[in-house]
Amino acid sequence: MAATGNSIRSLPAALSSLRGRPWLIIAVVITLGAVLETVARLDRFLPPVGAGFIALGLAALLLHGLRPHQFRTPIDLAVWASVLAGILAFVINSHGGSRLVAYAVVALFFYLSVGVQRAWQPGRVVVSLGAATAVAITAGWAVIQAVFDIDTGYCRARIEGGADGCFRDDTAIRVTGTFSNPNLLAPVLILLIPVGCVALRMAFGKKWGRILAAGLGLLGASALMLTLSRGGLVSMVVLCLAALALKNPSRRILVGTGLAVAAGIMVAFGTLLAKFSIGPRQDVYRESLELAREHPWGLGLGRSGPFLDQRIPGDQRFFHSHNLWLTWWVETGFLGLFAAFWLTVAITVVIIRGARRRDALVVAAGSGLAGFGVISLFDNPSFDTHVSLALWTVLSIAVSARHRRPPRVPPDGDEPSTLSP
Repeated sequence: MAATGNSIRSLPAALSSLRGRPWLIIAVVITLGAVLETVARLDRFLPPVGAGFIALGLAALLLHGLRPHQFRTPIDLAVWASVLAGILAFVINSHGGSRLVAYAVVALFFYLSVGVQRAWQPGRVVVSLGAATAVAITAGWAVIQAVFDIDTGYCRARIEGGADGCFRDDTAIRVTGTFSNPNLLAPVLILLIPVGCVALRMAFGKKWGRILAAGLGLLGASALMLTLSRGGLVSMVVLCLAALALKNPSRRILVGTGLAVAAGIMVAFGTLLAKFSIGPRQDVYRESLELAREHPWGLGLGRSGPFLDQRIPGDQRFFHSHNLWLTWWVETGFLGLFAAFWLTVAITVVIIRGARRRDALVVAAGSGLAGFGVISLFDNPSFDTHVSLALWTVLSIAVSARHRRPPRVPPDGDEPSTLSP
């Protein structure tokens, strides 16, 4: 599949195009650093430093000459509605300020990444190469954990259920990579593997690009399997189906794939209602809906977990409502729910349009986002800032495509005029 004017002849040539553009260099370096922070996880020690660097990157883009309208994207309404919803929930409840600041910083990173990709023609491929590097780091460490039987604190007896503790002889270690939890590693791999593999093929030519992409895909898939994450394995299947559908995006294929996904979701919810060994999701959803009814403007970002702990008996502790859209509804009210749904609809339209242009990176981003969406039906991994960074990295790649409109043919039959992008 060919990309639409966003591929690069060679990586050295792309990097050499930065000569004499110091402000753009600063923005690119900061963007790649933030992408790698997805798996490096260093800002747990110095959170203000990360925010400062992102602000510096945005300032560098403006000094480079990027105009404000060049930051616009099809999902702006969802981004700013979610920020406003978080602010309103904080003002009403006086809680959730730290999580709100973290979310605002991630939103600014999204615009930094979009700006870099709009200002620099090879930017989409280079940002995606940053995603490939992130996959190699965390997936490589995950495989090492499995090979050397390194204790991660997480075990599972069978993928369909069973003991999650490490007190039995028949349990296997669940790898975590550079993350603290296998259920955080899995969604990051689902998001970043597709764009990373496509970027390697674009940057390193037909022969070496295929070899490197296959190697990264095998490494990432192995790490994903070793997480023993049920949601991760299901999402990998959805990712593959989405990739096949988007590669040939006819109306019949898209509708058929959508119906298949909808049927799969119904089956998944059916197993949930049957209590098929996937945890106390029923209680979580019931109490979350009650909280949403009682607090129409939300509880504040990050506060659904403590409220659920008070309402659901037992020793298990919850960090969120185990569903991305439901968590936003509980924590930020109807405005946050609108933002989450609008983001879903807007990015779906962007991906379908990009697939019809045969944009390989958009297809890759859409495949990863489809898999992540399935995970987010029964979990909310994006509550973690680093998973959120991975999510918004992929979103920025999807919405930053630079393409030309079709040439305009004059009525007198003269040569068509080329419009600027």
